[in-house]
Amino acid sequence: MKPLWMRSQMLPRLRRSGLALQVVLLLCLVAAPVEVLAQKLCFRDITGLPGTPAAPTTDGTVDGDPGWNNAFRYRFGNGTDMPHAAVQGLRSDTHLYLSFEVNNDPSFDTSDVIVLAFSTGRADGFHRVLLYPLPPAVGNVKNSIVGGIDYFTGTRSGGTVTWGQKIHNPSFITARLATSGAATSLKSWSVEMQLEFPNESCCEFESANNSCCGSFDLPLQGDFGFFVAILQVDSKGTPVEDDDDAVPFPWPPRPPGKPDLDPWDVETTTPPPNEWGLANLGGSGCGGLSFKSTDIKSNNKTDSLINLTPGSENIFSVDVKNDSASPAEQVSPTFKIANFGIVDPNFGPWAALPAPLPPPKNIPGNTPSTTFKTGPWILSTTERAQYQTHPHQCIYVELDANPGPGKVVNFVNRSAYRNMDFGEEASVFERTATIDTRGFSQRIDEKPLPGCKPVYRMELVTSPTVREQIVSTPDGVQHQEEMSLLYHGYLQTKRIIRIKEKDYRVKLPVASYGYNVVHSRPATEEEKRSAQSGEKPMVAQKEFVGSAREPFKPEELIPGQHWNVATTLQDSSRPPTPPNCPGLKVTIPPAGRPGEGPKSQVITMEIPQDEAVLLGTRAEYQDKPTQPPLSGCGCKRAGQTAGSTAMLGLLALGFLSNRRRRGKNE
Repeated sequence: MKPLWMRSQMLPRLRRSGLALQVVLLLCLVAAPVEVLAQKLCFRDITGLPGTPAAPTTDGTVDGDPGWNNAFRYRFGNGTDMPHAAVQGLRSDTHLYLSFEVNNDPSFDTSDVIVLAFSTGRADGFHRVLLYPLPPAVGNVKNSIVGGIDYFTGTRSGGTVTWGQKIHNPSFITARLATSGAATSLKSWSVEMQLEFPNESCCEFESANNSCCGSFDLPLQGDFGFFVAILQVDSKGTPVEDDDDAVPFPWPPRPPGKPDLDPWDVETTTPPPNEWGLANLGGSGCGGLSFKSTDIKSNNKTDSLINLTPGSENIFSVDVKNDSASPAEQVSPTFKIANFGIVDPNFGPWAALPAPLPPPKNIPGNTPSTTFKTGPWILSTTERAQYQTHPHQCIYVELDANPGPGKVVNFVNRSAYRNMDFGEEASVFERTATIDTRGFSQRIDEKPLPGCKPVYRMELVTSPTVREQIVSTPDGVQHQEEMSLLYHGYLQTKRIIRIKEKDYRVKLPVASYGYNVVHSRPATEEEKRSAQSGEKPMVAQKEFVGSAREPFKPEELIPGQHWNVATTLQDSSRPPTPPNCPGLKVTIPPAGRPGEGPKSQVITMEIPQDEAVLLGTRAEYQDKPTQPPLSGCGCKRAGQTAGSTAMLGLLALGFLSNRRRRGKNE
């Protein structure tokens, strides 16, 4: 059997059908809820790229715009290579530029809102912007108007800011919108905006209504207070008001155990200014340390794999970027290993990687890459047996620093994790993920019934997409169908966010996980001709190395009728539930009708504190797609699950992270 770390054209062929089924786990980036050491974002000068040294084009399309070169970029990670959101920022002599990219939005809701707040350091130097990105009935658009912009100035007295009268659609703020995925279950949108700094002519023209003069008079030197939040709203339109919810993505991130505003009326208040982060216009201390999931590597041929071969040395590394002009002193990483699934890195069952840690290093300013390497880890016989049974692990890396007295090390992204996996021949892909509630008590204060443990209510939203490509390989032209299956986890709370005088229940994003499964076969002559004519462009095959997969393009997407996907409850791990106390409950709706391809699901779970659920994923590619039932016949395919609600009996199990494999004789 050939291991997965070989080049993709050398991957094993399926014995059952003579076709190749490849599996890659999506790489992950997650901002862990760790103690905040220093939170600062820096709006640097516009540099563009050689030949295009211009400012970003404010048309809503962020991807591919060279104007965003040299911008800070903060990702609201979720555990996959598609973050829930990202923010970028730049400056010129006349404008502040910001971009916002949002994914996995269940609806284009007109109450989605971006909150920006600035503090110049003066008591009367507070500014707030509410940008509603989505106009009514929007579909897939580019360079579109946004839903609306409201601007406020404020004055601080003690710890409270009093905000003045609203100015609607001020002339000194420009924003444009782009959207995609209108016909899909989870949608994406992006906004580019520019905020004009005060200028003399503007003040002379518009000083009467304060729509320009004195606005965004941010200090050219030193830091100013800065807060940003993206609120993703889903108004379901049901008679039950509690069904409507809002998912907040704030910067700086909330530290563990720190209560949020409850209720938070977005139009009248912000979090207290002493909880905001810092920003500057490219002055001293600008930038900081960052790394992403693909910067975490092993020393194996495919750098997302751990080698089980007896006597093999596994060495892990992380490449850290310092885009600050200031040096970062005594920086050190820690490496941890954990079961795959939704696990809180700070509180979940993560174990120290059994390899010598690298010593601390001083990272000079403006250094694109500094590598930290562990010592070798040679798996023992017991460890090899364990990881053969649990073939998938995540490697989690967290940075820390111990600078000298009076010195600060800024972190843009302080932590990330990457999936490390082993591949084996299989005609059916099956994987089990752990949904772990340990640590949730640090995020919400759930009041239990007397004598009972708190019960956490979770939603797991699936997002399956399938793309079709004609791929040129050394073995010939191949037809590939690649399915991306993401699971996004949210924790329901009783907190309230009020937007446009309406209350929304707060859902907290906890993490996500996902899989990419690729099915290959030789292309037919008709498919080859189609590729040669340009009707279906041919792409070159790349090394099969996990998250290096390119994003799916809208023109590549297909319904995926050949794919059968199912999520099932495998097991749970919990002590006995006391009498009259709520226990575990998991509801899994159907994943679409046969023959229609995989559809999005909302899996709901009620899990008592410190307990876990094991969810299995099964994906199979069928040569002949299942035919959908005839309209009105009431038929369904044998074995097709019509949805299930499980109330489990008592069963105490250890945590698992396992994939079952079916061989050619099954």
